Amino acid sequence: MAPQQRLKKFVLKKEMALITEVIEGLGGHLCIQDEDGKYLLGKAPDGTAQPQETTEHRAAITLEEDIIGWVSGGETDESPKTSNQTSGQTNSQTNSQTSSKAHTAAKLLSRLASRELEKRTLTKELLGKYKELTLLFRLSEQIVETLDIDQIAALVLDEARQVLPSSGGMLMLLSETTKVLEQIAAFQTNPADEQPSSPIKLGQGLLGKIIATNRGEIVDNVINDERYVAAEAAEQGYACHTLICVPLKIKDRLIGAIALYRTQLDPYRAEDFKLLATLGAYTASVISVLMNEKQLKESRQNELLFQLAGQIRHSLNLSDTLQTAVQKIQSAFRSDRCFFLWQRSAVETSLPGVLNQQQSTDAHIAIVSESKNPSLPTITGSYDIDEIGEDILNQIYQQQVIQIDDASQLPHSPIKLFLQGNQCEALLAFPMMTRTGQVGLLCCATSQPRHWEPDQVKLLQTVTNQLIIAIDQAELYEKSQSAARLAQDKAHELQAAIGDLQAMQLKLVHTEKMSSLGRMVAGIAHEINNPVTFIHGNLGHLHRGVTDLLDLLGCYTETYPEATKDIKEITEDIDLDFLQDDLPKLLESMNTGTARIQEIVLSLQNFIRLDQADMKPVNLHEGLDSALLLLQHRFNSKTRGKTICLVKNYGKLPKVECYAKQINQVFMNLLNNALDALEKPTNDPPTITITTRLEDQQVIICIADNGPGISPKAKEHLFDPFFTTKDVGQGKGLGLSMSHQIVVDQHRGHIDCISTVGRGTELIIKLPLAQPQESIAPVAFGSTEVRQKDQHPPYL
Repeated sequence: MAPQQRLKKFVLKKEMALITEVIEGLGGHLCIQDEDGKYLLGKAPDGTAQPQETTEHRAAITLEEDIIGWVSGGETDESPKTSNQTSGQTNSQTNSQTSSKAHTAAKLLSRLASRELEKRTLTKELLGKYKELTLLFRLSEQIVETLDIDQIAALVLDEARQVLPSSGGMLMLLSETTKVLEQIAAFQTNPADEQPSSPIKLGQGLLGKIIATNRGEIVDNVINDERYVAAEAAEQGYACHTLICVPLKIKDRLIGAIALYRTQLDPYRAEDFKLLATLGAYTASVISVLMNEKQLKESRQNELLFQLAGQIRHSLNLSDTLQTAVQKIQSAFRSDRCFFLWQRSAVETSLPGVLNQQQSTDAHIAIVSESKNPSLPTITGSYDIDEIGEDILNQIYQQQVIQIDDASQLPHSPIKLFLQGNQCEALLAFPMMTRTGQVGLLCCATSQPRHWEPDQVKLLQTVTNQLIIAIDQAELYEKSQSAARLAQDKAHELQAAIGDLQAMQLKLVHTEKMSSLGRMVAGIAHEINNPVTFIHGNLGHLHRGVTDLLDLLGCYTETYPEATKDIKEITEDIDLDFLQDDLPKLLESMNTGTARIQEIVLSLQNFIRLDQADMKPVNLHEGLDSALLLLQHRFNSKTRGKTICLVKNYGKLPKVECYAKQINQVFMNLLNNALDALEKPTNDPPTITITTRLEDQQVIICIADNGPGISPKAKEHLFDPFFTTKDVGQGKGLGLSMSHQIVVDQHRGHIDCISTVGRGTELIIKLPLAQPQESIAPVAFGSTEVRQKDQHPPYL
């Protein structure tokens, strides 16, 4: 409205009495004219109310720096006119007074007009706010009744058409991935109009470009707008003359838009835009909350499914999986009770908690898993079919979803009595049938009536499918376990057979080895002993004969000091003086050599002990010395430039009851292994230390070396048959295995290994002083007994 129009309305209708009082209070002949000079109060000097182009003593009435009227004054009827001079002076004074009054009145009227405008503006704003609040309040009352975004969008559009009459409108949401505005609600007043339905690409077409600005706009003439594309408008379904569009934003993030249009040429006003923008802001916040709530709900559902899937992956125990499922479902659905039941018959399967599904006269229902509010009583247990009702059982067999929103509305039936008797007023249940024919039911219940939402039904269906997979996997696992147990039994039998074969093989190898070695040593000892004994026995006679001849030669030399020329030549050639001095020494050396050979032969005979097959008291130090004597050549040979040092810490030992030949073989095996270990480079001088002592009626023999040691992994298999850490061709892996059998199986002793990599190895043998009367025969050291895997061997 123009300023003069506001003033006319102000003067003529609102404040006429007040203006009249102002004019009368100022006195004089004052008139009020509008901007065009038309008199609104008072008359022109000619007595008319017609506009006057010029009027004396006019003062402008202003409003917001615009002239909206005039206050004018002229001669009055009471002005005295006695003479020209007096008249002139009086007119001058009067005109001055009139002009001052006109300016004063104009200022007062300007202020009055300004105050009126402020009141009108404030009133208009208050009316607009009231209109907005009324709209939002009415919309809020309807929104609280639904949490569906599509329904809320329809409510928003319905309210928008109430306050902003339009031919049609739409509410769109923006897809973050495709940048397309998808219509979720729309309306049109004329049913013949085509419903706008095509998606709008952001930044394309009139609406797409308006929404892309993120500000909104009023378009008074759509067809003349340069952004208008007729083909796109026809495709999108709006044929309109004027359009208003506001974005839906959350913190400057565009999530959609509301658009209204009119088919007639009736432009929207700025007040309309403000009202629709307020409605759009409120709608955006509501939709954002619902979208977040939806995402949260989906995330909870996905978390539930993920946890169930994880439970299925990590645990094949069906009871644990079912209990986890009912607990998670009760939490996700905010229900009072969630439980799982089987329809069972008298014939059980191997799967725990699941029975074979066969028709039987004693069939019943078993609730096996439950999660509930603490205040509710438990319902786990077994129930007869009559307590539940055959109708429910038929629905389970037919795989029908059971959905009860209000149990009180059901006709009288067993299921109604069961539910209400257990404080269940609403029930949502999904049946399942496993691959083996097992029939179960997953149930979710509340103690108050409840309408089950479609997404809840869908979620429970998904969980049921997961449980079917879990049950199938549990069944397969049970079958695989049975097959594994059978295979394990067969493996144990095979392992026992292999153990028997290895023990027999070890026994045969050892027996053949010892038999061959014994025969060979006996033959060699016999063959060597005969000539050596002959030579050693004749060396005494030879020594006496040579001594006599030397004495005779000395006598000749003294008797006939003057030798002949031939004798002198022979004497010089044979170096008689040297022979006389060296020949006795030579004979003594030969005697010592033959005695040494006899000692070696005796050690071989003692080591083999072919004449001592029975168990008898033996001096172990003799066996150790015999083995050391046979290995003397290895001690004397230099290893890596260093001679192996032997340290013997022999304690005072009594005779030990044992098989001497076998114990000597153990000493030989252990000493050989120690010598082999010292062939590798070492910083310290290579040393073998033998320690013996008596402790708690046991003889302890320790053979230690300062070699490279044995790794923990190799130590685990140290006494296994055919296990060796030596290179191919250098060891068969039988020495320590046979030694273990001899000490442990034959002599009821212990053999332990203490080794540190880089510091050396010590093998400790513990033998009892005496063996039980029911002594084990020496031929049985290749025992076929197989230890259980979890039984520690005696030497550990």
